[in-house]
Amino acid sequence: MKMQWKYITIFLMLCVFISCGADIFPRMPIIETFASSGCGACISFAQAMDTLYPQYVDSIVFVLYLSPFPADRFDHYSEYYDIGGVPWTALDGDDLDHYVASSVMAFATSRLHSRPISPIGFNLLYYDHDSISIDIYTDSVSYEGEWKLFGLIVKDSLLSGFNRVFQSFITAPAGTSIYITAGEHYYFSAFHELEPDADLELYSAVFFLQTPDSTEIINAFHTSMHPRLRFDFSIQQFACKYAIPPGIIFDVQFKIANWGICDDTYNISLSGDIPAGWEVYFPFTDYLTTAEIWVPAFGDTVLDIEVVASSVDIADIVLSANSDSIMGRIDTIRFEIITGGENLLVCDSPTQEDSVLYQNALDNLGIPYIYWDTERDGLLNDLTAPEFNNIIWFCGEDTLENIVGEERMAIQDFLNSGGNLLLSGSGIGRVNETAFIFFRDILGTRYDGIAENFSSVRGEGSYLFNGISGELGDVQSAEIFSGIDSTGGITIFTYPDETGAGVAKDDFANSIILGFPPERLQFEIFEEFIGNAVQFLCEGFSGIPTQSAEKPMSPAISVSPNPFNSICQISIAPTAIIKGEKLELYNITGEKVADFSIGSNCNSINWNSQGMTSGIYIVKYSDLEPVRVVLIK
Repeated sequence: MKMQWKYITIFLMLCVFISCGADIFPRMPIIETFASSGCGACISFAQAMDTLYPQYVDSIVFVLYLSPFPADRFDHYSEYYDIGGVPWTALDGDDLDHYVASSVMAFATSRLHSRPISPIGFNLLYYDHDSISIDIYTDSVSYEGEWKLFGLIVKDSLLSGFNRVFQSFITAPAGTSIYITAGEHYYFSAFHELEPDADLELYSAVFFLQTPDSTEIINAFHTSMHPRLRFDFSIQQFACKYAIPPGIIFDVQFKIANWGICDDTYNISLSGDIPAGWEVYFPFTDYLTTAEIWVPAFGDTVLDIEVVASSVDIADIVLSANSDSIMGRIDTIRFEIITGGENLLVCDSPTQEDSVLYQNALDNLGIPYIYWDTERDGLLNDLTAPEFNNIIWFCGEDTLENIVGEERMAIQDFLNSGGNLLLSGSGIGRVNETAFIFFRDILGTRYDGIAENFSSVRGEGSYLFNGISGELGDVQSAEIFSGIDSTGGITIFTYPDETGAGVAKDDFANSIILGFPPERLQFEIFEEFIGNAVQFLCEGFSGIPTQSAEKPMSPAISVSPNPFNSICQISIAPTAIIKGEKLELYNITGEKVADFSIGSNCNSINWNSQGMTSGIYIVKYSDLEPVRVVLIK
């Protein structure tokens, strides 16, 4: 009985402790938390606001729950969102000069709640590494009265802008009571201590205003603790690359932030490698590539660059900014506008260093490509607008996300429009398990689950892939994909237990899907596969005998000298000569680069390769099997 009372006493003490914690800590928000623990809708909204309308964003507050018991704060916010609600504000300037774009407001009211505008605002007056001053104001008599102000320092524990965590209070932990009079500014100053060697760019000051008798947050404000000089600035780009259709006018946004304690004017200019016929200018000028921009202290402004993309090409644009107040300093940002190209290489892998293997293989083979990293450059949700012929898309061993949702639909639309695709990875099937049409009708394959024995793979089904075999080094998982004859899929790789490891299909589009990361093969084998895969994407199975077909004999081809300067001699065995037939030379993308007539008394030709690059070329002669040769200049 005594033991039972002991447990009851411990339980009651624990409840008292939790209640105290719930009374103090639930009022503490973590702002702009884009970590994986954040809800998807909140993350999407925050990123959309910060990217599209940063000049209107005053705060986005995520409420942190530390109590396991229901609280009045949860009751208040639960009507807004099932995790407790996300209060936010969108303010533009003083005196309640509010503006929210209609599309943003529609998104907010449908996904968050219907009261996004706060009648109380914040202004940042000053801060440095150990002090901060703000003022709080309202024009609404109904919001005049007593409030509780909470101030704290938070630190980014990961990358800048991610996962901000509490460090210390700069108000009373339970809040500082203040009285706000309509039409008058309430000024607040505080001191804070940071370590002498602290990375100030990771720190932010956070304020939020709360009703005195509940936990409703009426508004919030934050600012970075980036050191303040008299004159200082930064320019920010919202993306490094943009893939757009040719023939349109496209706006690229960037932001100039004045980090200094003085107003300043910035000189901005545009330059770079701009394709002929394209135009790039600031739309707020008379089509000029230079401008002067005034930005107040602590302020920022978002501006547009207008790009007239008149053809299929790539523009490498450089934006430069400098201040006359900061001698010798010029800041630059670069971004690319891509309207299409022959080959697009997409890194959608969690191990981004694997992209080097693909780039090295393509470079060695002389295959031109455009590189896109979905982590750095953003998602590719529309692949039909920019004009790409072939896409090499590798997901590595990503078994959680890779091509789910809009990206998978974009790939499907790309293939339906006649584009060609090599898709590889260890988790494509399991995260798209219900996408039967995508696998069966589009790729000609069937997903048969996770492979049991994936120590190696063996190529088959076509001379392009026969012999491409090897062990898979350090692979944690792989998937089974088998060809479906009725929809045109042919199994081109198998695992040691004869289950399917990859499928190729050609009809309205040429496609290859692999259930393993081919970059884990020995590099020489991987490079050979990439070269053959690109050839398949360009040609399909047309003229390429499958395993069951009777293979014609290959002519004996020799090249001398090799390496060579600009001219080499290509010879064919005399026994293979057929009078009147032509010898044709193709690059790895399937483009014919030369053809020669072979006479009955001549079995060699001289090829002037001026303007051509080193790499793999395909020699075709009569109806004999094509021969791949490596020509090195």
